[in-house]
Amino acid sequence: MDELTTDAIQWLERQNAQTPFFLYFTPVAIHFPYTPSKNVRGSSKAGIYGEWIHELDLAVGRLLTALDRLGFTDNTLVVFSSDNGGVLFTEGDGPEAQAYRAGLRMNGPWRGRKHSIYQGGFRVPFLARWPGKVKPGTTSAETINLADMLATTSAILGRPLPPAAAAAGDSVNVLPALLGRKLRKPLRDSMISHSVEGVFAIRQGPWKYIEGKPAAGVTNIPALRKGEMTPQLYNLRDDPGETNDLLRDHREVAARLADLLATHRTQGHSVTR
Repeated sequence: MDELTTDAIQWLERQNAQTPFFLYFTPVAIHFPYTPSKNVRGSSKAGIYGEWIHELDLAVGRLLTALDRLGFTDNTLVVFSSDNGGVLFTEGDGPEAQAYRAGLRMNGPWRGRKHSIYQGGFRVPFLARWPGKVKPGTTSAETINLADMLATTSAILGRPLPPAAAAAGDSVNVLPALLGRKLRKPLRDSMISHSVEGVFAIRQGPWKYIEGKPAAGVTNIPALRKGEMTPQLYNLRDDPGETNDLLRDHREVAARLADLLATHRTQGHSVTR
């Protein structure tokens, strides 16, 4: 982590303030293998897993400090996020299980974990810093996706994307949410996700419909995800932990979302542009 962060900082130091740049920094932390440096040893009650999180914190801090020192801060949008939910083991002697028993809740109140179709597999932090544009301390309830960063960056640069059928077919411009603008309707009409076994889900408003069948040819389903192989419907506004399957009570909602998922799948994209 120290070497990667140093490389990124040295790259920033070679940039010119008058020329736009893009840095895509993909840290090792907090992925396996866990190799926290001596700088964070003993810093967490959650053991080596917690120390590895602290290592990521240090890296982000070093990058932000470098932007400040180089005078880039005021004109730089920084986005911090993750590609999936956290690894979660509650039993055994592994670092994750030890951290869990110490009180660390990797995915907060969300059901599931990395690889699953539930919220714990997909709902991740998304933080943005952009002085003068993104107001500090604010939050947004908009449903967004990392895929939206392409359309959003395009809007910032004033460079239109091709039609959705040709490129970025699932990318929505969420710049209005970043800028804190009042919106008359959600920026995204719906959002699709799928698990490692290819079980698809679609979310629209508070509703989330899980299709409940794996991709063709997938037969080796781990026991902990057997329960995902059946259609389900949840109201995430009332039941963010996905504890109450409402499929039987709201079959019309499930049918509507299933049809919408099928439409997007057939046309090959979920946005219109």
